[in-house]
Amino acid sequence: MAKIYVIGSFKDLETSRLAVERIKGAGFDPLISNPGDPRGIDGCLSRVDDADVIYVSNPRGDVGKSVSIDIGYAIAKRKPIYSLRPISDPPIFHLIKGVMEIDALLDHIKRL
Repeated sequence: MAKIYVIGSFKDLETSRLAVERIKGAGFDPLISNPGDPRGIDGCLSRVDDADVIYVSNPRGDVGKSVSIDIGYAIAKRKPIYSLRPISDPPIFHLIKGVMEIDALLDHIKRL
């Protein structure tokens, strides 16, 4: 079962939580950051290590500093990265494998 780590701003936590529910419903194992995690960014990087796929939940297209760190680390670890919306920072966007709603990503993973 693929592990999918949903990353995104805590300002958009509800969007990320909805993605997690869709991932669970499709039979995959979701990972998500918890604002109360005392490990902070170390916890995020650990989840990147554990994940098979990274999904950027960015309903407005932007990503903050912490999400950028997660993306950079995922790239270094050669994890496939997908995002909900095009990332508004072009130097990052060209490193993303695809832009799709969560259901389309789940269908894509099932076909792999």
